[in-house]
Amino acid sequence: MALYDAAQAYALAFSYRDIAAEVDAVLGWAAPVLGRPVRSVLELAAGPADHARDLVGRGLRATALDINPAMTELALAAGAANGQRLRAVTADMCAFTLDEQFDVAIMMIDSIAHILDDATLRSHFMCVAAHLTGGGCYVVELSHPADSIADQSLTTSAWTQAGDGESVSIRWGEPDDPTDAASGVTSVTVTMEHVRDGRDPVVINDVVAQHAWLQDDLMAAMDGYFAPIAWYGSFDGVGLDNASAWRMIAVLQKSARNG
Repeated sequence: MALYDAAQAYALAFSYRDIAAEVDAVLGWAAPVLGRPVRSVLELAAGPADHARDLVGRGLRATALDINPAMTELALAAGAANGQRLRAVTADMCAFTLDEQFDVAIMMIDSIAHILDDATLRSHFMCVAAHLTGGGCYVVELSHPADSIADQSLTTSAWTQAGDGESVSIRWGEPDDPTDAASGVTSVTVTMEHVRDGRDPVVINDVVAQHAWLQDDLMAAMDGYFAPIAWYGSFDGVGLDNASAWRMIAVLQKSARNG
């Protein structure tokens, strides 16, 4: 089984996130960009769609998009269990067509690292812009640039989450994971161990290709589609150079020439 096929275990592994606080921050950043309250949101590379489900719970219209059908099915099931009318779509975040536009798009947890080259990154921005209303906002959470330097990483690479008779231990990356010098793509070794109801653990070993995108990379790829409004170092709204910064969060606005 590949990492993202184990949707339930993956969802538990990342359940340490404070989804409500992150959604508060996104809505607080996006409303001034729009000039009005947010009414609709598209969550890209959504996985279990925690943010989209929180948004639906607040009365907003939200769609979750992910390339893995196991994630889409989990998102729909979780939404239905809470009586939520969540739309979930299985599609590629760099080449998708939906029948509506949104006020805001979001992509969390450095999912943009799964885009591996400049041309595809530019296609992604073009596709997202086409699905936003005029002046729409795109909020992208990436790893902090310091995480690209092995001895200065601001995030932990191994952790355990437990709940409801099960636990997941995950290790994201190994010191000797190779990076291709020409493409900048790292083959990241991921090990996830899922223990449920006292049974023998299910261990998943996978290799995930990732690209660490920096500020200048994003600026070049988004040119003509988005303009940067702000860069934050956490969902608390600190700057990238703040001592407590541990992420790089871009708040972008759809360029006027894209309608």
